[in-house]
Amino acid sequence: MLCRVQETQKGNWKKVNGKWKNLPETENQNQSLDRNNDKVDFDNILEQYGGSKKKKRKKTQKILEIEYIDPSFIQKYHSHEDMIDALDLLSQKYPSIVKRYSIGRSEEERELAVIQISATGSVKGKRPLLVPMVKYVANIHGDETVGKELLIGLARYLAEGYGQNLRITNLLNTTDIHLVPSLNPDGNFYESRHNINDEDLNRDFPGWRDLGKTRWELLQNRQKESASVIRWVLDNPFVLSLSFHEGRVLVNYPWDDSPAAVEGEKACCPDDAVFSKLSQLYANNHPFMWTGKCLCHSDTFDQGISNGAEWYLVDNGMQDFNYLFSNCLEITVELSCWKKPEEHILNTEWENNVDSLLVLLESACSGVKGIVSGEDGSAMHGVSVSVGKEKDVITSRNGEYWKILTPGRYQIYAFHENQYGRVESVLHVINVFDSIGKSVRCDLMMHLCAKQTFLVNTVKVGFFIDDMKFKDEVLTLFHDTSLISFNVVKEECKNLSDNSRHIVYSVEFTLLPEPLFEFFKERWGEPFVRRPLSDVESKKLNRRIHIYASEKWCGRKEDWSIKLKESI
Repeated sequence: MLCRVQETQKGNWKKVNGKWKNLPETENQNQSLDRNNDKVDFDNILEQYGGSKKKKRKKTQKILEIEYIDPSFIQKYHSHEDMIDALDLLSQKYPSIVKRYSIGRSEEERELAVIQISATGSVKGKRPLLVPMVKYVANIHGDETVGKELLIGLARYLAEGYGQNLRITNLLNTTDIHLVPSLNPDGNFYESRHNINDEDLNRDFPGWRDLGKTRWELLQNRQKESASVIRWVLDNPFVLSLSFHEGRVLVNYPWDDSPAAVEGEKACCPDDAVFSKLSQLYANNHPFMWTGKCLCHSDTFDQGISNGAEWYLVDNGMQDFNYLFSNCLEITVELSCWKKPEEHILNTEWENNVDSLLVLLESACSGVKGIVSGEDGSAMHGVSVSVGKEKDVITSRNGEYWKILTPGRYQIYAFHENQYGRVESVLHVINVFDSIGKSVRCDLMMHLCAKQTFLVNTVKVGFFIDDMKFKDEVLTLFHDTSLISFNVVKEECKNLSDNSRHIVYSVEFTLLPEPLFEFFKERWGEPFVRRPLSDVESKKLNRRIHIYASEKWCGRKEDWSIKLKESI
């Protein structure tokens, strides 16, 4: 039996006759060979009697199984629960720019979920001044489902693209975006156009017949879904809105109905040119909507857009409500020939509309914007801002206003009137250029609009009733004023001898604010003059303005005698 021992010195050792000897190299090699042969024989014996023998494994090439990944951005329809989960996942993954909230619940208590996306800070706190709010709303008809999936996809697209895509980054840095994928979740669940009460929600909003009603009256007898939208719109200064439908491929804009509207004929609203431009913007960025040819119907639409009444009348629709009762310009986008196409078509619809969705969001920052404040710098809420012939807009709680405009030159000013008087700004002229995403900034300061009426009289030879030839002469007597009206007081005019006549003019002026405020500052130490907030303040202001007007203009001036007719 062979045995291996620890080597104490160089050499090859073997135990012979009970003693260890250092053997020559050749002898040791032969014995090693014998040992190897013995091992081979032992392995063969083991194999013959069923024993194991280690064999070298052959290397085999691994076959990779390739998993198919659907590249579609939108792959399936979402149930209401799936939609809520998808929106929650976005808000959890991108909490600094995404927030989910609710504007109410449906008749069957399903949540009317909104996903807010913005990098302006509005998601985490208060919206910064002059950041425009935009809303996209879909699925008001429960069986029209493409818009719902587009808005879920758009939410993901914007959230994932922020910081990666320059266009999306710029958009979220300047805009506050609110998306409502399903306004009629009950109808969507039952695959019905109507809600659970069999009501068409797009016929359940206040219309032109409801103008002048209080907020409480506007909300009476509404479905829960539409009442939620009414409150949402009235409480937020949305600038622009899109409502998504299916059944055609076009863009539709107000008026849907009006007192003079006739079905089949265009019913123009004050902002018709702006609505038309926004509609064309959406259609022109769509692969084929701009052609006006709907693939599923024989009717055609010029440039892919249509005025509402020109297509067909819609009484108490949502887009007219937005325009009538808020500053928001809403247009309706008909996305698809089919209300619920097969799922593999959804990604095609996404690709057809994504550019249009983005460019309309960008357009909310176009036109003119500004802040309306009082003499003391405080924000003026509820003030009307007039811009050309377009519909006036009303300032937000923070004194902000926005107005989307077509390119051109506009006169702009602000005004507000109540029982204590009128305040208004000076008139500004602005130039708006055709640049999407860029607006003109025009801040407006409100001044007290103090008015006074004077009786101006003298005796003139050769005067005739209704003779206005002395008007220019009279007006030179009144500096620091702006003329409102100039009339002859016929009952006060009297014939005198020598073909002469006693002349009396009634002249109404607006007192320019700067000289008035300077007088108040010098006389009473008031840094500015504001509109009264109470009856006591109103009496004090009227008395002081009477003093100012009397000292500045009343008395004998040249050939004319001037006195006050009445106070403001």
